[in-house]
Amino acid sequence: MPGWVGAAGLGALARDLSSAAQGAHIARVAVLPFVPSDDTSGGYGRSISERIIIGLVRTGGVQTVERSMLDKLLAEQGLSAEAAYSSSGRWTLGRTLSVEGLVVGSYMSRGRDLVVQARLIEVETGLVRAAYEQPVPRSGLRSAPRPAEDLRDAVAEYCVGAREQVDSIERGILELKARYWARQLRQGAVLSELRVFPGSDISDLDLRQTLYDRMNDWHSRRDIPGLSPEEMQKMSTLDRRAYLLYRGCIQNGGS
Repeated sequence: MPGWVGAAGLGALARDLSSAAQGAHIARVAVLPFVPSDDTSGGYGRSISERIIIGLVRTGGVQTVERSMLDKLLAEQGLSAEAAYSSSGRWTLGRTLSVEGLVVGSYMSRGRDLVVQARLIEVETGLVRAAYEQPVPRSGLRSAPRPAEDLRDAVAEYCVGAREQVDSIERGILELKARYWARQLRQGAVLSELRVFPGSDISDLDLRQTLYDRMNDWHSRRDIPGLSPEEMQKMSTLDRRAYLLYRGCIQNGGS
């Protein structure tokens, strides 16, 4: 695999993304920080996205937004990587950075490797134009430990706008959660016995009430369709991400 990417597998991923962008007539993209979809450290996400940017530049065929410019915009708009996936987030990035596509993704542990999953999303429509999965040696992405004061700053920065981030994530899966929990209740689940009550991490009271209203609506129907494997994966991954953000930043005294 070409040495300029720095981690085997990301070179192929960058080339595939470049080809997909050209095929979809997407000339300029922004690569968002990748996020863990399991308990893997979140420290790999920035390294993965930076190496994909390098790969896209070296491969050619698509323009990329400079890393610091994207970080600055996300900070100014109070957008997390997850919030940027929403329609309003996409439009904000697309309009301000003049990009036609977003490269987003996640990663999970598999032995000594990280399995990196990347998607190319068209800004205008929100359609996923391409999706790829690639194993990457974890050792090639490992960075030096950060000083304690830098780590504290990183945690503080991560928690900026935590309530808004959690609500944004939950808003995106609200209908899935409502249908899921309505079906669970129909099958005999008891809410008072749950470790975490559905919607307890939502700060926006109107949004929380909307979740409960939709649960009641689904529960009143004769048939409640179960979630597909893809819907279940999406709900579980994002709901866990919102819970960890809530627990680490809000429940423990963050913003």
